[in-house]
Amino acid sequence: MDQIYREINRYQIYLWPAAAGIVSVALIVFIAFPQFQQVFGFVSSISELTTTVNNLQEKIKSLSSIDETVYRDNLNLTLRVLPTERDLISVISQIQLLASSTGVRIDGINFSNSASGEISSAGSGEESFIVSIGISGSPEQFKNFLTKLRTAPRIMKVEGIDISTGRSGVSGQANFTLKTFYQNLPSSLGDVEQPLPTLSAADNETLVRIQQAFKDLPIITTDNAVGAKGKTDPFN
Repeated sequence: MDQIYREINRYQIYLWPAAAGIVSVALIVFIAFPQFQQVFGFVSSISELTTTVNNLQEKIKSLSSIDETVYRDNLNLTLRVLPTERDLISVISQIQLLASSTGVRIDGINFSNSASGEISSAGSGEESFIVSIGISGSPEQFKNFLTKLRTAPRIMKVEGIDISTGRSGVSGQANFTLKTFYQNLPSSLGDVEQPLPTLSAADNETLVRIQQAFKDLPIITTDNAVGAKGKTDPFN
């Protein structure tokens, strides 16, 4: 036993520092290191919150600089070009005005659904329906009708044309098949932290051209229609 005590006394100069080192390492691993991790996590969270606050402040500045009247006018103009529903009144009004300005006579207008599950070529999810128009007139009038149709404000795509003329070639009939587009409003406006989208110079030029198109062809829409209203959707 005395031998053991002598050995301990002999090596205690090494044992106590080693034991203290082991305890220190244990304290660092099990107590200090997790605390440091929490501190680093708090610093990262504070940095993210600071970035979010700065982004929101920039967005608030951008929103406060928007002219509400101009924004509302641009939105209304856009919804007249690509409405959120079929809005058949605007389609009929546009066709009537085109016929009146080109001198053709409307023989009939029919509406039908597009092919089930069809997606627009733009790939942005627009929905569409088919408008079939029968008109009478001269070949020159048909040409003018088609030209004005392509520059009309309400978005339509010519899917097919069938023209037949009499023996004299002076007058005849034409059938136009048009795909008319509309788009539902988005169900989600995205993350509040996303930057505010702005209109480019090209976008503003497009809006100016659309506004001029409505001045040249002031079509009637569901919103500004007056008088007695019947069934606005013949599909249902």
